[in-house]
Amino acid sequence: MKKKIFIEGMTCNKCSMHVKEALEEFDSVMFSEIDLEEKSAIIHASSKIDNESIIDKIYRLGYSVVSIEEM
Repeated sequence: MKKKIFIEGMTCNKCSMHVKEALEEFDSVMFSEIDLEEKSAIIHASSKIDNESIIDKIYRLGYSVVSIEEM
């Protein structure tokens, strides 16, 4: 299962690393890819993750989720 998350507020490599580390804390996330230019993240997970959980985790880091797309 893959999801693409568009994130507002990521401006540097440190921001993208914070997001990557946070997303990979979910038990089912095998790995994530961050695209700083596109301000997005793609998560590769072994099972479904609730969008609200993703939004909450990103929000607690100080960023905003613009949208989430199933892939």
